[in-house]
Amino acid sequence: MDQPTSIPILNPVTLHHLQSSGHSIQSAIDWNPFQKLVLTRPEFEIACLGGKFGGKSFAARGFLLKGNPDRPDDNPVNQSYVYHPNYRATILRRNQQDLDDFLRRFHQMAIPYGGRYTRGLFEFPSGAVVACGHLADRDAWQKYIGVENVRFVLEEAALIPEFNLFDQIRSCCRSIWPEMKAQILLTSNSGGPGTSWLIERFYEAKDSDNKIIPPGQTIHEIVPHPDFPDDRSKDIDKTRIFLFSTYRDNPHASKDPSYVGTLATMRDPKIRSAYLDGDWRAFQGTYFHLDPARHTIPAQPSLLRPWWHRWGAIDVGFTHETAVFWGCHNPQTSQSHIYRELVASETAFVQIGYEIASRSLAELEALPSHSMTFYVSPDAIRKVTEQKVISDLIMEGIARKLGPKAVHFPEEEIRKFQDHARAQSSTYLSPQEEEFKWRKLVDKIRLQRRIGITLKMATNDRVPGWQFCREAMRLQPISESSLPPFDREIYDQLYLTDPARAAQYLSLYQRSSEEILPQVLFWVPSPDLGPYWGCPRLISAIPQAHHAEGPGQNPEDIPKTHVQGVSDVLDGWRYLMMGSQDIPQLEPFESFRERRLNEFTLHNPAADVNDLIFANRSIESDWAESRGAGAKSFSIARGARARRNNSPILIHDRRKLSPLDPPPGH
Repeated sequence: MDQPTSIPILNPVTLHHLQSSGHSIQSAIDWNPFQKLVLTRPEFEIACLGGKFGGKSFAARGFLLKGNPDRPDDNPVNQSYVYHPNYRATILRRNQQDLDDFLRRFHQMAIPYGGRYTRGLFEFPSGAVVACGHLADRDAWQKYIGVENVRFVLEEAALIPEFNLFDQIRSCCRSIWPEMKAQILLTSNSGGPGTSWLIERFYEAKDSDNKIIPPGQTIHEIVPHPDFPDDRSKDIDKTRIFLFSTYRDNPHASKDPSYVGTLATMRDPKIRSAYLDGDWRAFQGTYFHLDPARHTIPAQPSLLRPWWHRWGAIDVGFTHETAVFWGCHNPQTSQSHIYRELVASETAFVQIGYEIASRSLAELEALPSHSMTFYVSPDAIRKVTEQKVISDLIMEGIARKLGPKAVHFPEEEIRKFQDHARAQSSTYLSPQEEEFKWRKLVDKIRLQRRIGITLKMATNDRVPGWQFCREAMRLQPISESSLPPFDREIYDQLYLTDPARAAQYLSLYQRSSEEILPQVLFWVPSPDLGPYWGCPRLISAIPQAHHAEGPGQNPEDIPKTHVQGVSDVLDGWRYLMMGSQDIPQLEPFESFRERRLNEFTLHNPAADVNDLIFANRSIESDWAESRGAGAKSFSIARGARARRNNSPILIHDRRKLSPLDPPPGH
């Protein structure tokens, strides 16, 4: 390891304004080779990424004070920008505690320059200013967006959840003074919601040949000048660089072997690899571990049998993204295939519905039941007009493709039915009698299986949902001893109240010792199949999920702060996975008939033989209907087809909505 090199940020000169303030430069500062490299790089964006104890924070403090190390020292500004009256810089640290540590350390470096700290600012005799903030919450640092700075320092940059927010900071970093060069310095250890965009932009940035650009090599982003798009001599080259460091690049690490030992003995291998060796890939995605070799498979529609259960999920949004996913359950392996996605922002909800129907048509025609259920986010019943909610618009779009009788939302039907029933309620009936009067019809609406697309309200329990998703991604088999003994009473209670849950409980104890894992597979798009197969946005979003941190946050949850391209996609996936628990478990007819007869006799104690015969026939009819018996072949409603082909109103609507072309065969 090279010995630290002594280079002054400021030559030992005494300037008039320092003399008048009673300050002078006392000594040069010792920088190690990595820190010297940071302070002398000319690129616009400099990212210092790696492991802990690499000397990044010390370099960041020097970055705020340095001048132009590549220019002569005869101009004080080349020695330090704090001698320029128009110099403004901002540093943002992780939280208030980290910021307090920075203030203490930076104050020692600022004193020789005449720097004084007051009300969140370091002020210098020239008029130069260094503002100080933290990243603990959005409001604490977004106030700095819009304020022009010559330099920005973003420590723990991985806490910035999305690139768009960093882009806003970039837009505020500029200098109209030729003697000062605008620059941004980012430092971070691995871990945080912004890990993925930092990897893409710096850690694994790629050249035109799709090869990763190594650390220390300038990354060029050449763009045409907006005013001279055809003049290549006017092209603008925005540069950035990734500098890598670990404790091995910090000579002071030899003075504290105990801390290095702490890093080396961390139990979690991912954290140990990230902190000790600077392996960002090891720590990416702390909530879920996605192994492309085992969790993803190439898109291959022929793998899915047409009679396998299909379902979907919709997380609605407009400014935020709407995320739609399609799933298929393999009954032989108990694996769920996520084989299609639709992610769009600022898209009309009618168009979203039309696209869902278009991309589901082939499956609806092939399924024996000719039906699919899509689980919608709770905000789908939010009003968008005085008369309509979001789900109404989605259903309108589906009806344009499939016909008005091929889309259903039982919960909304029940709500409207109950509102009507209350309005027509007989005054002489008690609330209990009124409830019993309508319960059978309400149950029938809820349990009815209909041809087409049925919308159902998704379960919005966040933490149980994320844990269910994580369980589905599990790669490590569980031992039989990890399950409590089978409890027959629990099973019997579940069977009487919810046969589907009882079957799930029983299946835990019927698993073979060799589980087929993982229980969820994500499809990777294939160029040969087009854009309607695969879920690339979901595959990209899952590694970006992190445990919530900070006061009032549940560490078992994922942060609720919206991250474009991630939050809505993950929520849609969560709704889909929770919906997989509703995969039909066929109850034997004898059990179904016995349960329904018990309910009938309980509420009709005076029933005679004729009543029981009628009840049996009704039960048989309900059984056949619930299994799709006698269902006709599925096709687009003739009226809907005619309207779509001929109606000038619909042609106008279609041009306005511009639905994407449906997949081949739809």
